[in-house]
Formats: sequence, structure tokens, C-alpha cells
Amino acid sequence: MDNSWHQSVPDSEVGLKNLLLTTDRQGLLNWLHALSALPVTDIANTLRKALAVLNQHQAETGVLVWLDDLSGYLDDFSRQVERTLLDSGLPLDSRQQATIETTAKVNQAMAEYYAQLLDLSVAQSLSAAGNPAAYFIVQALKSAGNVLLMACQTYQPPFSGFWPFCYQLYKRADTAGILTDPVTLAGGKTVTIAQAFNEMILLQLADMNQFRPQEMRTIHQIFSELPLAPAFTTLPVADGRRWYLLDLAAGQPPALCKATPAGQSADCFYICGAPVARQLEVLLQSLHAPTALKRLNPALFIRVIKTLSGQLKRAHTRLAKAEPARAICGFSNIVDYMRQHTAFKVKTGSDASKTLSAADLSLVPQGNEFVHQLQWRYRDDASAIGKIVSLGNALDVNSAVWKTPEEEVLPPKVEALNINILDSSVRGFKILWPQTGQAIKVGELIALLQEDGRRLETGLIRRISKLSAGGVVLGVEMIGFECELVRFARPGLNRESKWAIVLPGIQALKQSDSLVFNTSGFAAGESIVLNLDQITVGGRLVKLINVTPAVSHAELLYYRQDET
Repeated sequence: MDNSWHQSVPDSEVGLKNLLLTTDRQGLLNWLHALSALPVTDIANTLRKALAVLNQHQAETGVLVWLDDLSGYLDDFSRQVERTLLDSGLPLDSRQQATIETTAKVNQAMAEYYAQLLDLSVAQSLSAAGNPAAYFIVQALKSAGNVLLMACQTYQPPFSGFWPFCYQLYKRADTAGILTDPVTLAGGKTVTIAQAFNEMILLQLADMNQFRPQEMRTIHQIFSELPLAPAFTTLPVADGRRWYLLDLAAGQPPALCKATPAGQSADCFYICGAPVARQLEVLLQSLHAPTALKRLNPALFIRVIKTLSGQLKRAHTRLAKAEPARAICGFSNIVDYMRQHTAFKVKTGSDASKTLSAADLSLVPQGNEFVHQLQWRYRDDASAIGKIVSLGNALDVNSAVWKTPEEEVLPPKVEALNINILDSSVRGFKILWPQTGQAIKVGELIALLQEDGRRLETGLIRRISKLSAGGVVLGVEMIGFECELVRFARPGLNRESKWAIVLPGIQALKQSDSLVFNTSGFAAGESIVLNLDQITVGGRLVKLINVTPAVSHAELLYYRQDET
């Protein structure tokens, strides 16, 4: 067969039908190669049309010869979309969002096509796959898993009918007794239907909203590489663990079981992620951890373990409190904002203790005022500025040696963005980030500007709960109720100093002083020197409190030179 014409890329229904239903494997590979030269959006739209043609003509025997080649190409293309779009921050623009949605629909169409092949007699001719029914269910679930992953990566639910589709495949396999039949995929990997189904369940239970898209990909890869299985029972055990209801008839995602069920149902299962959490915890400490696990920040993977085991819970009740506020997102933006505003310029001597004089209770939920007042009562004792001033004579350092090109360049102008606080607690907020605002990511540092304009409360974006037409809903964990700008470096390397933000501790809340920075290479236990407006003092990073892809947050201990 002459395949030279396949170097063109037909995108009409007639052209795709002629190509897909008459070509051989080499012709398809030529077409896919030509397709790769198109823009990402055009590739996604062409693949969607191609899958629509296949679903309309699923009985054609020639399609099965190279179906896995098309499926493999779609997997690679989906990862390309992730790399180019999903790690750029949210909100996505309209073109990016359209590309993501189209790519998800292509994966959905692939899953539906594999499911349709179960009912075709022609599927029985695919003997190389062993059990044809098990093979097609596995492939359908894996394509559906790609849909779920992409939905998680955009912090949205999968397509309507997603869970009923997956449950029907699972029930069909369970009825046929093929849940654990091994299926060999391209590359020699052996997978069972139960394993493919568990991957999706674990992805749902691990609460992907608290991770970045690329971290989700790594977590999904770990779940797919390891034989992990949550506990399945027909009735939950009263053992204090967190159980989820999986109702195959209702077609809803696994839901937290808050009450003891009244009875049993053939379509209801109860699942618990604690056994998987124990497996992962042992694996994390093992020298034989898989490659994917080694690529994930241990602190983030511990969040996966705590979520699956039920240990990661909200410590404080949040109360609804809708009100406007102003915020800055991103470590560099916060530093530049503090540098350019006189309210945040460093104070020395007695001025340091006069920056603020009264507690601001405007954002404190009713009933929590006492705790917030404690933070202010102990402010002067815990002030990082006060400590640096009191230790200022400990190190005799010429302030000129701290001058670096980075410090001498005027900071770019940074404006605080208008946001809306939806609810709040002593240690966190839920906020609505505007659609037209700066792109944000999980793990970024965020600062809320208080009404007096002279204080920033800092926090970490811990989750993106959903997207709405008006913007992005963020869950923020507060880590500091005020902040102070310093430069820090290793002893003797002052010319290499970097900006950092000191968060004063609060003795009443048993919080130590801490340092937030975005420079890698500093480890717990390491000695540093800090410079604040010509005052230099030594310190030590006692331990890491929070580590995200954006910043590190370490407990800080000050010391005099004779204490080293």
C-alpha cells in the first residue's frame, strides 16, 4: 500500500474515516508523526474527531491491528499537555482551558471505545491479549484513569457519568470473575482489573486538591507501579479508621462514611486507605523505593500517607465570613512589596517595638478573640526585630559587605490584589482568587494585607478546592501573623546573601521564630547569619517546618557569637 499521502493530516470526518478504516499500521504511524507537528490545540481537536469516527465504526476489524499504537500516542500527548499547560499556574486562560477539556474528552472517547469492544464478536479475535474481556476492561479503565488525573490536575470533577461508567466495568468484571486475571500490556507490564480500578480509587482518596499537577502525575505513577490495595468490606469495621462508601448503584465518587450503615447491599462496598498508607510509609523508609517515589518531595508524600490514613484533619473550625481583602501571592512578589513600601521598611532601636500597638480582630472569627489577643500580648517579647537589635553587637560585621547586585536593584512595583475571604479560622482562610489575577499554585506563599496597611499575615496555599466562573477558591494555612524582611547567608559568604522573611514566634502559642526563603541548598541544623538594616546576628535553622516547591519554612534560633 502506498502510504505517502498519509503525511497530510486530514481533520474532516470523511478524511479521517478514509484514513482510519483503510490504512495499515505503518500508515497510522506516518499520520501520527505528521500530526505531532501541529499546534497542541489542533492535535487535541483532530484526535477527538478521530475517536468519534472509531466509535461510529467500531465493528471494523482493521482498527484493532494498531489500536494500542493510537492509545500509546494519546498517553504521550496527554503528558505533553500537562507539561506545557498544567504547571503554568491557575487560572488558565480560555485557550488553555479548551485544550485541557478537549484532551480529556479524547481520553474519554478512548475509554468508551474500549468498553464498546467488549460487546463485539470481533474482539474475540484479539487472542494475543489473553482474555479479551479483561484486556479491554483494563484498557478502558486506564484511559478513564487519564481522564480522572486530568480532572484532578485542573481541580475539577471528571465528566458527568464518569463514576457510573467505571463502576459498570468493575461490576461486569466482578460478575465474570476476572477481576484478578493478569493482562499483559505493551512493554510487558502485567496489570489486573482490580489494580487499574484501585488506582482511581486511591487517587480520589488521596485528595489531589492539595498538590500541584506534576506532583499528581508522580503520585498517580506510584499508585500504578505498586500493587497497592485499600481495604474492601461489605460493612465498615468500627476500628476508628476512616472508611468511605462506594455505592456502585448510585454512581457517585467514594464518600466519607459518617454514620453506621443500616444494612448491607450488593452494590455497596466500604473502603479504607489505611493499609495503603502503611505500605507507603514502609516503602518511604526503604532503600528500594521506586523511582517515581524518589522524585516526590518526602514532605509532600507524607501528606499523601496522612491523608490516606485519616491523620490529616482540620484542627480549627472555620466560620463563614464573607468580606473583601487585599493579598499578594508569591515569595518574590511579597519581598518586592515589602521593599517598596515605607510601612515595611526595617525599624531599628525603640522604633522596632512601635510598628503596631493594638491587636486587629477584624478577621478573627467570633469566639477566637482570646487566642488572637495572646499573639499580640507576647508580640514584643517574640519580635524578631527586637531579638536582632538586642544581639546586634554580637557580630562585628561591616554592613557594606552585604551589598549585592540583587539588593541594589530597585524592586519592581507590586500591587496588592483585591480578593474575597469566604471563611476563616485562627489558622486559616478560604479565599476567592479573581479569574483575572496572577497565576497561583499550591504551595505558594501568600500574604494578606491588613486594613491598617502596616502588617502582612502570611500563609501557604494548601489546596485549590474548585474552580468557579469568578476565579479560583483557595485554602490557605496561616504560618505567620506578621513578617519582617531580612537578608541571610552562610557565615563568611555575605556577598551571596538572599532575601528571606522572618516570622516572629508567639510564646503563648508555643510557636518559635521561623524563616521563610526560596533558596535551595540550606539544610536543617545549618548555621546562618542575618542582616537587618546594618545589624547582623547569627542564627541556626533548627528544623524544617514546611517544604513546598515554592518555599522552605524553617524554625529559627538566634545565638551570640560566643554560643557557636
